[in-house]
Amino acid sequence: MKRLFLIVMLFLVSCGSVPETRYFTIDYDFTTHGSTDSKGVLFIKKFKSDPIYFQDKLIYKTSRYEIKFDNYRRWALAPSDLLTYKAAEHLRQAGLFKWITLITPRDKECLTLGGTLKNFEEFVENGKRAAKVTILFELEKNQDKGFLWVKEISSTVPINNPGSEGIIQSMSTATQKVFDELAENLKNLDQPL
Repeated sequence: MKRLFLIVMLFLVSCGSVPETRYFTIDYDFTTHGSTDSKGVLFIKKFKSDPIYFQDKLIYKTSRYEIKFDNYRRWALAPSDLLTYKAAEHLRQAGLFKWITLITPRDKECLTLGGTLKNFEEFVENGKRAAKVTILFELEKNQDKGFLWVKEISSTVPINNPGSEGIIQSMSTATQKVFDELAENLKNLDQPL
């Protein structure tokens, strides 16, 4: 019996191979460049997410009821962490604040930006594939109680190119659109520090 088991295992190992696990990140060229109207300090809290996005596997939906996880295509970080860092990078590039930090400032008055990831996935609807990114943003002034504003920003971008690169490219474009709209909202903020 052991011999048969070993023969079967050797056969399976020689015939098949395990697919390579690939890791991805969000990347894009910035369209917003340095503002001359810096507003002070912005603290970006680590984004939260709905529980489905706690893990790093790429998610795709084939219907509104079925969610699938890709075991071999993963994000380099959990989506909430990935987007927290990308938000900081994007807003630094926009130049809206003198200083942007991911560490709670103890000695400075600042605005605090939080976010909750609501969608970060590929989905198929009517035979067409698209990438969707939705984040609920909350902005508050550190010393005040309550929010200056709460806004949900969403972007859906068609996936036109095949394979993993097409998915990640569309996810990156959708993320950029969300952060461009966020930057525009912060630019138009009337609340001085």
